[in-house]
Amino acid sequence: MKIFKIMLCAFFALTFCTVTAGADLEKQAGQLKNALPNETRHIMQEIEPTGADLQSGLKTVVQDAAENIGNHIKSGAKTAVLLLAVVILGGVGGSISPEGNTAAVNLAVVLSAALISVSETGSMIATATDTIENMTDFSRIMLPVLGSSAAAAGKPASAAVLYAATMAFSQLLMTVIKNYALPLTYAYIACCVANAAIGGKVLGRMAKLIKQAITISLTVLIFIYIGYLSISGAVSGSADAVSVKAAKLTISTLVPVLGGIISDAAETVVAGAGILKNSVGVFGLLAVLAMCLGPFIGLGIKYLVYKLTAAICGAVADDRVVALIDSISGAFAMIIGMVGATALMLFVSIISGIRMVA
Repeated sequence: MKIFKIMLCAFFALTFCTVTAGADLEKQAGQLKNALPNETRHIMQEIEPTGADLQSGLKTVVQDAAENIGNHIKSGAKTAVLLLAVVILGGVGGSISPEGNTAAVNLAVVLSAALISVSETGSMIATATDTIENMTDFSRIMLPVLGSSAAAAGKPASAAVLYAATMAFSQLLMTVIKNYALPLTYAYIACCVANAAIGGKVLGRMAKLIKQAITISLTVLIFIYIGYLSISGAVSGSADAVSVKAAKLTISTLVPVLGGIISDAAETVVAGAGILKNSVGVFGLLAVLAMCLGPFIGLGIKYLVYKLTAAICGAVADDRVVALIDSISGAFAMIIGMVGATALMLFVSIISGIRMVA
């Protein structure tokens, strides 16, 4: 009922805006930069909403992200060294301790590794939450501008469908992520730590079930959103290719690898490149990319660090310790999925909006 009311209000509002849309469109576009968070505004300082170029803008955004890769790698290396130090010290302690104390040493290693991992995961969850909120806040400014463009082009109904659907689904997605997915991520980590500490299969199965619930729910939401836009006519023709890439990107978050994620995200943008004639829309795409690319890289590097560390520790550590380190990478995979689902929704919405006025 709440979603229906939002859609109804948006329809009448954007239909009314058809008469006055063209007059203040340039003024609205000028406000887009002010809607960006400070860090993103710094990246986009040379890119103007009314004159954005996709190729040069992508170069600017990617170069900025590349400059920060070194910091992410240093942070990841520090984490790997700490985990390896804990595992090696545990192995030495276990080899010289009496046979009856081996379990206590393994428990100490598990708890130490858990302390490091929980701290890392909590920090990345906070970053992901800020990124999702920033993208959602920006969409509240960006999408009305695209809606006004479509209304001025004589397509108020399509603009209403796009704006209402995106606002409703982004609100729903934010609610699911903040009230459901993030708490369950902490529950997943707790199950993984408890399973490594006390053993048994029940907790391990619970952790897998939680991970599946989060990934499936995010995937279903995105497919419903894209399906709604397709049925309503807001997405068709060239945008169908975008939907295919969008589905591919969502599914790829189940087993994310940094290179694959960035590649698929780039393909999503390239699939709509033929219809990117609206500079305001291009600015919106670049802004969303600038907001999410840095966290994507940071999360991806953390994911790879934990996977690699688990593989190295497999030669010297207890199996439960290795399983814990490896399972923590699953938490980073879920966080990547949350950020990716939000960014993907905005990418599809903005490209669809561009198509209306192209």
